[in-house]
Amino acid sequence: MDRPHGLAGAVKASIYNLDSQLIQPGRVLQIGASANSSNAFTVRTVTPTPKQWLIELDGVNDVDAAKELAGLEIWVEKSKLAKLPQGEYYHHELVGLRVLDATGKERGSVRAVGENVGADYLEVDVTGKIFCVPLTRDAIATIDLTKKIIQLTDMEGLLDDSL
Repeated sequence: MDRPHGLAGAVKASIYNLDSQLIQPGRVLQIGASANSSNAFTVRTVTPTPKQWLIELDGVNDVDAAKELAGLEIWVEKSKLAKLPQGEYYHHELVGLRVLDATGKERGSVRAVGENVGADYLEVDVTGKIFCVPLTRDAIATIDLTKKIIQLTDMEGLLDDSL
């Protein structure tokens, strides 16, 4: 949930899957800082826009109530997520994976997945220093969810802080 929109309690939300059928009028959403600390809200209306959706929720009737939702996440049960084509991943599947360099040496782990106009990127924590690695074939050799690893290519400068 990004921020309030207008005075009547609508909230702008960034939706990663703009084709999602999970956010529809009448559906109950879990919204909170984590799945364990979320509250249920029934969707009143949804208005898709090119980059965000405007969502009105029952019980959120003014800008102050909408402000309380800013920065919180919409939580969905994994079993309700659509199966993605091979080579595509949900962000939550990548967070926490170990990151190996091109030689197979473990270098760090994925802290978060960010979005950019050109490509999404991985925030890789290497002993407390964060590196942004583009989520592209040029930078990523393999992603193995079973082994919980991401192996990088030998692309110059991916985890090099001397550049």
